[in-house]
Amino acid sequence: MEYIVTSKTNPNLDEIASMHAYCEFINKLGFQAGYYISGNTNHAVVQFCDANSIVLNSMDAVSTDAGIIIIGTCDTYQITKEIQQDKVTEIVLNKEIQNNRLPFDNANIQIETVAALSTLITQRFREHHMPISRESTLLLYHAIMECTNNSNKNEITDLDRKVVSYLKENLDS
Repeated sequence: MEYIVTSKTNPNLDEIASMHAYCEFINKLGFQAGYYISGNTNHAVVQFCDANSIVLNSMDAVSTDAGIIIIGTCDTYQITKEIQQDKVTEIVLNKEIQNNRLPFDNANIQIETVAALSTLITQRFREHHMPISRESTLLLYHAIMECTNNSNKNEITDLDRKVVSYLKENLDS
């Protein structure tokens, strides 16, 4: 099956890192996946991606037959209108949701409270003992560092800390 990995319109670094790395994870599992952004992202994120040769794929080039994985939101007002709700197969969230009734009947939903979405994606690689590309490692590491620097200390979990150490070791080797 083919998958599209996306997030809310105008994604931040954590969402882009998570989309990029999760796409890599899915491809390594033997499925086809591509990540796509809708809207814009801030200038610093674009510069970081450009400096590290990371392509930001536009949502304009999306296949409508693919399963859709949404990273970081389940709010239909935050995602592009091109997303067909019945095609959403998975949602990954790092914050509790206010409304327990979701409009995505076919989706498996992972909700785990951590400071960064990138923590959850990195953990999937760790659980499968799967190597992460240098490109994804850079993105994930910087995204988690940004999130933890901007978070209340109570929001930073042991898992966030473990994953940062793991990614740092990969970058140093």
